[in-house]
Amino acid sequence: MRSTSWGSVQARFVALILVFCCGGAAMAGMTIYSGDTTGGPTWNRPAGTSSLSGVGTAVPYETQAFSVSSSGHYTVTSVYDACAGYDGYLHLYAGCFDPQDQFTNLMAGDDDFITIYSAQVAGVYLTGGTSYVIVNSGFANSDFGAYTTTICGCGDIQLGGPCTTVPAPGALGLVAVGCLSMLRRRRR
Repeated sequence: MRSTSWGSVQARFVALILVFCCGGAAMAGMTIYSGDTTGGPTWNRPAGTSSLSGVGTAVPYETQAFSVSSSGHYTVTSVYDACAGYDGYLHLYAGCFDPQDQFTNLMAGDDDFITIYSAQVAGVYLTGGTSYVIVNSGFANSDFGAYTTTICGCGDIQLGGPCTTVPAPGALGLVAVGCLSMLRRRRR
């Protein structure tokens, strides 16, 4: 049996994905980025457009905000670490993403594209200048690891943006306590 590294598998699969997702379209822009959900915050991911997953109740995730320069159809494809057995799940949100309010702003999601180690949201219409958020996570709570995501379409793609993730309620509480402490100190 031949040993294959994640990097070489990933490179071959990304090349294949580019043929499938961008090959036939008039493409002006393409962006590729990588990440790793290991040790990330967790969420109960959607299992569709109206229900939460029963097996993905505390799945590690990572977010990536982006915008596009031109309105039109775009394709987002993620490839997950097959060597680690990472069965990934991809979600696309318009505007901000709140892990406690999984259905607000949800545009699309996908579990398996070609294999269980990839996911794709194809031909989705995006508006130029609008902020979007990609959420990469796993199918089940034990699915996490490295991934590579490709965004391609008719306009330029800019990573980053004004809104990525709404802070969890616990984080908001810590911010409030910090603000109160500063006010007290200032009054003294």
